Amino acid sequence: MRKTFSPDPADRTSTITVTTHDGSMQKVYKVLFRYMSTDATLSMLWVRDKMLCPGSDPGTYLYEVCWPWDICSEAPDISYETTEPNAEVQLIPTPPTFCNHPKEEDRTATLTVTAEDGIHQQEYKIIFQVKQTCGCVLSIDPETVYNSDTIRVTSTKNGTLYLVPVDTPPILDSIMENKVISVEVIGGETSLIPATGLDPVNYWIYAVDEYCVISGPAVLTTGLAEIKASLVKLYPIPVDEVLYLATDDPIFSVEVFNTLGIRIMHEYQVNDRIYLGHLEKGIYFIRVKTKQGRTYTDKVVKR
Repeated sequence: MRKTFSPDPADRTSTITVTTHDGSMQKVYKVLFRYMSTDATLSMLWVRDKMLCPGSDPGTYLYEVCWPWDICSEAPDISYETTEPNAEVQLIPTPPTFCNHPKEEDRTATLTVTAEDGIHQQEYKIIFQVKQTCGCVLSIDPETVYNSDTIRVTSTKNGTLYLVPVDTPPILDSIMENKVISVEVIGGETSLIPATGLDPVNYWIYAVDEYCVISGPAVLTTGLAEIKASLVKLYPIPVDEVLYLATDDPIFSVEVFNTLGIRIMHEYQVNDRIYLGHLEKGIYFIRVKTKQGRTYTDKVVKR
């Protein structure tokens, strides 16, 4: 071996030649000395068939994943590949019931990569945002759908509103390909979508937030009479303690979201009122689902 610290393998190879006593046979043994790698990165990281945000990159150490509520019975399946094959990874997954945890640390999986030298380490984290807490919630002013050239829409989160043909699937590529109009939106503020010459019955509205999470479609109903019939009137606004719900349709459930889009209440067996006295002052979104399958969302102020 000539040079210990050389990129050429020949310089880091020791040769041992063993010859029999009578000189008739020889065996040659070679020992290649290589460096112990200090690389503690992941070349690939993915979670089942979900999209990491941002995309997997060795130099990115914090990710978010939007996780459907209905598959929270087990810890997410996380796969990875190390840049250096001899590096080791310790994975601390989320608990199987992570969807029920409001704290971010309880919805975070941690991967610690230790380099071959046993010294250098790098930590990667994946924060799982439960779908009900990370998608935008949209509120459409139904009176503007047929009575003006603009549609008034309020979203709980920053992002972009897309007016698309009915039945456009909630897939980002499909939304981008089929969009008719797109409008930037600020969470909690009302935005106007121009609708001159458009028949609302033919369109849906999606919201896509900064993490590429897509809301459920806001359906523009088929006629002004149906819109008025499906309205749920909320009062008083502002509300102090009890919010009253006036509707001709029996109520199936009532959900309350804060301005981050996080659902903080979900009530069933509601008649004509819900109690909001325990909530802090601020703006909230109320989503009412009727037993006829209609959904109505509106904004209220709690004082």
